[in-house]
Parts: sequence; C-alpha cells; structure tokens
Amino acid sequence: MMYSRKLIQAGRATRASLRECLKVEAMVACVSTGALVFMVAVLHIRPDLLGPNVSAAYGMLTVIVAVPAVRNLLEFQGELFFAFGRLGVRAGVTTALIAFKALAFVLLLKALPDPAHWSLWLNAIYVAIYAFSFLTLYGLLWRNTAP
Repeated sequence: MMYSRKLIQAGRATRASLRECLKVEAMVACVSTGALVFMVAVLHIRPDLLGPNVSAAYGMLTVIVAVPAVRNLLEFQGELFFAFGRLGVRAGVTTALIAFKALAFVLLLKALPDPAHWSLWLNAIYVAIYAFSFLTLYGLLWRNTAP
C-alpha cells in the first residue's frame, strides 16, 4: 500500500515506474514461494515441529506452492490498478479470474478425481490466473505510459 501511495502521488505511469513494479513483483514472488518451499523443507526434516496436526498435513503444502505468491501478486496488482485509476478494468479482470478459476477447478475435479495428481495442475491454474492479470495490467499500463 505504501508503494501504491508513491505511485498515486506520481500521477501517471512511466516506463521506469513499471520496471520498478516488475522488480517488486519478482521480489514478492521469490519471497512468497521461497518461504513456503523453506517451510516444506523444514517440515520434511522435522514433521512434528508444528504439532501432530500439521505433520499429518504438511505433504499437501507442495500442492499449493504457487498459491501464496499468486495471492500476494494479485493483491499488489490490485493496488496498481487502484494507483493508476483503472478500477473498472480491475473489476472486469477480477470477474474473469473468478470465472476462469471456477471453470479450471471443475475441469480439474472431473479430469483428475484423485487429489494425489493435482499438484502440477493446481499450480498451473494459479500461474495462469496470475499471467492473465499480469498481461492485462501491464499491457494496459505500458500502452498508456509517459515516456
């Protein structure tokens, strides 16, 4: 939010500000994914570290490796839509993402009823959700940037 305030004060997107946004997104993705992977690695070594309930479920964390990063990145992109006055586009993107996610999950459940096979496809769904939002946001902002 602090970063979006800085962008609001700037008034208009520039190519330099968009490059800076991309760097922030890369850092958010690395930290979010890295933290979850680190936690899975630690729990693999010491499964009982967080108690018996978590030790029974830690294996499922590999199924959602992309989820924390995508959630954080979509929140950041929502701030960017707001900062650059594109709330109408954000509403449309959010609606499209909800429809895509619902359809993708229905197809996943029908094609692979066994949760043991979901890991790759569930992460692919979330990466596709992020890619759609990314392409929409930066495509729109790049076309309307000040040099």
